[in-house]
Amino acid sequence: MQFCASIGVDALILHDFTMISRIRSIMPDIVLHLSTQAGVHNADGAATAKRLGFDRVILSREAMLEDIYKIRDTVDIELEMFVQGALCVSFSGNCYFSSLVSGYSGNRGKCMQLCRKPYTYHSKTAYWLSPKDICLADHVKQLIDAGVCSFKIEGRMRRPEYAGEAVKCYKSAVLGERYDLSRMKRIYNRGDYTDLYLLNAKNNVIYSAFPGHIGDKIGKVRAVADDKTVLPTALHKGDGVKFVRDNIETGSALLSQSSDKTTFSGKVRPGDQVRLTTDCELNREIISVKRYVNFRLIAVIDNCSAHFKAVSGGTSAELHVDNLLPAKTQPLNENEIISCFNKTEDFLMKMSDCQVRIDCDVFMPKSQLNAIRRALCEKLRESILKDYRISKNKSTAHNVLSEISYFMSPENCVVFRTDNVDIANRCSNLYDYVAFFPRTWNDATIDQLKLLKKPFLLEIPTIIRGDDRKLVEKTVNEAFVENVIVNNLGAIRLCKDKNILLGPMLNIINTIKDASVILSVEGRNTDKQNFVYYYGNFPIMTFCHCPKKTFYAQCGNCEGCYNDYIHDQHNNRFKLYSYKIAHCYCRLLNCIPVNLTGIDVKTDKKFVDLVGYDAEMCYNILEKINKGEKLPGGTLAFYNKNLE
Repeated sequence: MQFCASIGVDALILHDFTMISRIRSIMPDIVLHLSTQAGVHNADGAATAKRLGFDRVILSREAMLEDIYKIRDTVDIELEMFVQGALCVSFSGNCYFSSLVSGYSGNRGKCMQLCRKPYTYHSKTAYWLSPKDICLADHVKQLIDAGVCSFKIEGRMRRPEYAGEAVKCYKSAVLGERYDLSRMKRIYNRGDYTDLYLLNAKNNVIYSAFPGHIGDKIGKVRAVADDKTVLPTALHKGDGVKFVRDNIETGSALLSQSSDKTTFSGKVRPGDQVRLTTDCELNREIISVKRYVNFRLIAVIDNCSAHFKAVSGGTSAELHVDNLLPAKTQPLNENEIISCFNKTEDFLMKMSDCQVRIDCDVFMPKSQLNAIRRALCEKLRESILKDYRISKNKSTAHNVLSEISYFMSPENCVVFRTDNVDIANRCSNLYDYVAFFPRTWNDATIDQLKLLKKPFLLEIPTIIRGDDRKLVEKTVNEAFVENVIVNNLGAIRLCKDKNILLGPMLNIINTIKDASVILSVEGRNTDKQNFVYYYGNFPIMTFCHCPKKTFYAQCGNCEGCYNDYIHDQHNNRFKLYSYKIAHCYCRLLNCIPVNLTGIDVKTDKKFVDLVGYDAEMCYNILEKINKGEKLPGGTLAFYNKNLE
């Protein structure tokens, strides 16, 4: 933070909201943006972010347009929206797949891309976890109307051509100009794009056929003869194509010359779809475009000194040189100055006008004139950047975390998580509190809670969109509901009158003074005040789409609740656990449990998650934990590896 302050950073994008007070103590004027990884997707979350002291929220990619409008109407905070690029299939900031496997956390900028690998579902192997790329170019005007002031385009690890064309695409959309989306598809296109859940909470976002670039469909193979395919149109030397049949890649080709015929690899047939994946002419066009800063040069040579001034808009930079030597044979002339300052493209600058006045004959080596040009351009660049500094933050920070009424537990406490009232009651002598997660949120939810024998904490869903809020709020507002587990910033506001236990999906890895927290599985506990996720098949992903609907291409009669499984290439079995509020959601549970039994976790506060286990298994596991016995198998999470 000290380094950021010293170099004049304009703003910070923050994922870990618990760090905000520390950052403000070092950089009180810094503008803070809350990362999309914080998962803010509704007005409650935006209001909490505003109260924490954030100037801008980068909305989660799962945000729906109706919720963005509500934020605009009720919360005075800047909104940014991710509009173009690769998606994580899991809800923003809640993917633990990569980190539990390797230590590389997708939530913190590193990821093994396990969602791009093939999985087997109902005996069919495909890319069931690989989402299409998002493209909201057709919805830019709606987003502007909804209060979005900034559009985020994925640029990390992308080619310059991608960044350039994506910016052109969205600038055209902002200006209301026509744009041919096939250009963008030829640069990079995964799954022919999706607008995600912006307008449709049940949208299918998965492209199971192929996890990479599929290009732009340009027609079909006309013929195959003499080891060559006849393409639907002539292409250029260096262009690349893929051939596809029934959503399966059958071959590819790189053109060695401009033609409508090409050699190929694979098993291509007439009628196969032809997709242009590399368009050399388009790439050259994009990369050739440069935007220069125009400046006017004023140069005055008199009294054996030189004064140079560069002016761009309302910004200028000056350089003065004294003690120039009188010229003996070749005095500095106007053409030399103009020729020298016409070579500023390395600084992305162009001289648009030049005024030169020479009142005396002086000698100046070309090396000195070149050095003056470079120094003047650098000074002008610095002046322009200084003029573009973002203003200081305007938000008022509140210590939201200290305002919370926290759930208070004994120092030795077992919280048992389940979705089944009968199991909770059967095992009631083996735990202190039950963390109850309703699998369906409706009028029956309240009746279920009343049947619990032991004190309970109501677990609030991580994602609450659209009409979800009414159903959750109705249950939360019941007077007998005293304690809750919250897993999203929005739920903190929704449950402000309850006793709160901050849940593991908030991804908190550090101790918060006087707070009640279940540490993230990406953390390693060092304080007895914290709960640890002690045992259970942790939800490594949370989906807003329905895997079952993706497979069958239609919505089934499951009433939002089903148990299913997918298998990876090593035949590890991952449970699909669905639940329903107004909208349907699904969690992917890890194939093996987090198992910290027998480990010194520095606390006696244990969160035991046995959702999906039958009654006998729950009883046996809880009994062994009560006796302090070590359970077999599982993963130690981050008690035997470092977080990266």
